[in-house]
Amino acid sequence: MKRQNNGIIEYQKNKRNDTMSRIDEAYEYLSTTHQPISKSSLSRESGISRVTLNKPEITEYLKKYPEFCPNNESTSILEANQTLKEENQKLRSALSQARNRNNRIAKENLQLRKDYDELKVKYAKVLGMNQKLQEKRLIKL
Repeated sequence: MKRQNNGIIEYQKNKRNDTMSRIDEAYEYLSTTHQPISKSSLSRESGISRVTLNKPEITEYLKKYPEFCPNNESTSILEANQTLKEENQKLRSALSQARNRNNRIAKENLQLRKDYDELKVKYAKVLGMNQKLQEKRLIKL
């Protein structure tokens, strides 16, 4: 009876090793082709069901890859998230300052346009008065 158990155990080990090598090949293919790496994509490329990939020994084996290591991933995601929040806050502040500056410049531009229009009218009046004076001089001569 021990012989039959040894055979079954050996078969299961070989099957597990075959599964691990197929996972390695699928992971290598996905990483070299720059495709997203997830359990779904590994399942699709290796031909191994997702149920098999969720077995404890396979899940433990997958932890050797950075995409499936929860400790590194969660801390790096939290750090990246915090960094992005800080950068977002800085950009919002810069945008607010730029909008305030833009509003200030727009008001100044509006005032300068009014002043320009007033000066244009004054210039036209002065030019007209100058032409009248020139006409009077020409007549007197």
